[in-house]
Amino acid sequence: MEDLEFQFDFENDLNADLEQPEEAPQSMPENARKNYRQTVCRHWLRGLCMKGNHCGFLHQFDKQRMPTCRFFAKYSECKEPDCPFKHSLEDVKDCNMFKLGFCIHGPNCRYRHPRSSSEHPSISDSALIGRPGHLHGAPSHLQRHHLDLTKQKSEQRTCRLVGGGAPPLPPGPPPSDVRVVQHLSKLPASHKSTS
Repeated sequence: MEDLEFQFDFENDLNADLEQPEEAPQSMPENARKNYRQTVCRHWLRGLCMKGNHCGFLHQFDKQRMPTCRFFAKYSECKEPDCPFKHSLEDVKDCNMFKLGFCIHGPNCRYRHPRSSSEHPSISDSALIGRPGHLHGAPSHLQRHHLDLTKQKSEQRTCRLVGGGAPPLPPGPPPSDVRVVQHLSKLPASHKSTS
C-alpha cells in the first residue's frame, strides 16, 4: 500500500504561531495588553488548551515565563524533581484576609499565608482580640455579678410592694367561641341537658 501524505488545514496556523508571537488585540484594556501572553499556558503544557490563538497565555515553552508552581506557592517547597514550573515566591501575593487574622479558604487559598516571626500578637493586637476566656463585647465576671445583685434587689422590692406575690393578671379578651355558648342558652329547655 502506498503511503499518502495527509495535511490538515490547521497545520499552517500552527507553524505560523511558532514563528512570530501574536500582538494583543486592541480591544483589550491597556494593563491586559501589557501582560498579554507573558506567562506560559498551564493547560497548553498538558496539551489541554482548547482556546488556541484566542488564549491569553503563551503557547511555547519558555523557562523564564513559566507560571509559579502551585505546590511551591502553597507549601514553600516542591518535591517534584523535574517540575517545569517557576519556584520563586516573587509572583505570589500575600493573602490580605490571612494578614487580618482569618482566611476562609484556609490551606486551599491561592495566595500565600506567611507565618509570623513571633508566635504572640503584639500588645496593640491583643487589645483588639481581648483577654483569654473573655468573649469580646460580653460583660465580664464582675459586671455579671453586679447585674445579678441589682436584679435580686429589684425583685425583692417588687415582692414587698405587691404583698409577697405577683400582681394579678389583667382580664384577657373574651374567647372566640362566645357565640356558640350564647346560641346554646337560647335553646328550649327540652334540648338542654339536666344534671
